[in-house]
Amino acid sequence: MAKKRVCGACTACCKTHGVSEIKKLPGYLCAHCTIGTGCNIYKSRPQSCKDFQCDWLKGFGRKGQRPDKTGVVLDFVIGEVLRELFQMWEAIEGALGRRFTKIITRDILEANIFVAHLYLSGKRVLFIPRGKILHADTRKQLVEEGVEISSSFRF
Repeated sequence: MAKKRVCGACTACCKTHGVSEIKKLPGYLCAHCTIGTGCNIYKSRPQSCKDFQCDWLKGFGRKGQRPDKTGVVLDFVIGEVLRELFQMWEAIEGALGRRFTKIITRDILEANIFVAHLYLSGKRVLFIPRGKILHADTRKQLVEEGVEISSSFRF
């Protein structure tokens, strides 16, 4: 049986994700985080922090592809609007342009799953798999929210 993965020194999601309970915005390091050590309020951390598990922790990717090493936090979600969405949160500036990210983006799109690149700058790009259709109302809502929509991905 495979050994359970643990965060260890990784604190990537402490930067990438917003935490409404403590008014922490996405793209900024949490005030309660010490890089390389982790959460200073771990035992009393917000519920959303307790609930979140990146896909690397769930077993996606190789051992050496932990988010603090790749610069990207991977998060597959099931939702009502897009059904399946693979989110890639940039933890290190420029990481969404690296070969690692491009390979995963291509592979996930080929699996007919939407992919979102969420940049530290706040830029958000949704890639639509070939053959999938984004309902006009959904497209309009996403564009109004500032999401860039792309039906093509270049590797």
